[in-house]
Amino acid sequence: MIKRQKNKFSEIALDALITLNKYKLTNFKPIIIKEKKVGWINNKNQELISKNSFLFANKKQNIIELKLSDAEHFFQEMYKELVNKNLVRTDVNEKCPVFETNSLEPLINFDYSLKFGEKKMFDVQRSILGFFGLPAYGVHLNGWKVKKKENFFLLAKRSKKIIKFPGLYDNLVGGGVTSNLSIEENLAKEAHEEAGIIQSRIKQAQPCSAISYIHTNQRFFSPSVIFTYDLELFDEEKFRNTDGEIESFRYFGTNEVFELA
Repeated sequence: MIKRQKNKFSEIALDALITLNKYKLTNFKPIIIKEKKVGWINNKNQELISKNSFLFANKKQNIIELKLSDAEHFFQEMYKELVNKNLVRTDVNEKCPVFETNSLEPLINFDYSLKFGEKKMFDVQRSILGFFGLPAYGVHLNGWKVKKKENFFLLAKRSKKIIKFPGLYDNLVGGGVTSNLSIEENLAKEAHEEAGIIQSRIKQAQPCSAISYIHTNQRFFSPSVIFTYDLELFDEEKFRNTDGEIESFRYFGTNEVFELA
């Protein structure tokens, strides 16, 4: 049990963590492959998909069960149908792995230097992960420095033109982890695109932890794992965004970061 301290900043952090892990599966049914509940689909979301798409899926006992040999084709067809109905994003054309594990207990132990997804069952389009409750993996970089004995974090303000969380402050770097690149390579890619950090510099970042959380967003079910890194910054360093997702960067003291929550 977490013991709450009488500190408004720790209260904010604890409340945020509790909120991120609040979810209900009452209106969802499991997607089962090799006896694992690899994902979950909302009943109303399933109604949006044509019945023909489920012809080779076992729907007995309020479940959707797929043979491994059919699964990749199934999700490819689902992606095409969802795109045709404008139900998923098409501006992100990236593939992510699906592992042989229950989505409520996503894998978190990986070799950060090896290609991500080497032990996957198959790949799916990143944009359908939440629709089918498949675990999503991401990487975050915290940029920090100490000035006059106070810790400061460099946060990135997201562009007001993007779909997800426009105009809000985020980690210095954040993005999805995709197949065929290692976690380290994914970090280097995102760091260059979002903050203009060169590869030799990003190698100095220190891996910290793998954070797992689960939440529901409207009718989407989202189990997520974030691989976090820390990088100590220098006063003379400059950062620039190259992919249009970030509009500015700003340092915040620790207390100010909590006030943003």
